Amino acid sequence: MRLAVLLGTCLLTSACGGAGETRTATETLEAGGEQRAWIHWRDEERGFTVTYPGAWQRAASPLTPQLSDPVELLALGTYELRPGGDRCAHQPVNAVEDLGPRDALIVIFERAQPYAQSGYPPRQGSPELARGTGRFCVSGTNRLDSWLSFGESGRAFYALLALGENASEETRTQLLAVYESIVFDQS
Repeated sequence: MRLAVLLGTCLLTSACGGAGETRTATETLEAGGEQRAWIHWRDEERGFTVTYPGAWQRAASPLTPQLSDPVELLALGTYELRPGGDRCAHQPVNAVEDLGPRDALIVIFERAQPYAQSGYPPRQGSPELARGTGRFCVSGTNRLDSWLSFGESGRAFYALLALGENASEETRTQLLAVYESIVFDQS
């Protein structure tokens, strides 16, 4: 059973976090009394906002450091996200390899303009996650994942959503809620 509690918004300063972050006004009390705040984060430079569980980690640097188009906008996971990899510079190889059986990962990329808009359908909510097939340059079937392309706000994006094979329903729900929470500024 969940109970939402209104707490008020804390704009994060040096006293309560990093620039660009806002604690959401709602915390969720899980069965057993565990509290998990959600963070509302705004990236002014890249023009988007996202809301994600406070226990998740936002990558401090790009997971795909050699990639110039598309550009990695955001990487979030339930574990420490390690950038790079020894192959496939266009994919977050190390982060996908490190995905544990109960973990979740989301990475958002944006295409540089101009791009062929016809290849980017509107974003759909709650995408299907299928058994991993190595299409992210990481072989193995120990995860569910989805590679999506979509257009929104006059911009074109790719998204990687990955979920460990033993992830809880709560983690799956959080992953999809994070994906659906992203709002992009108009280009």
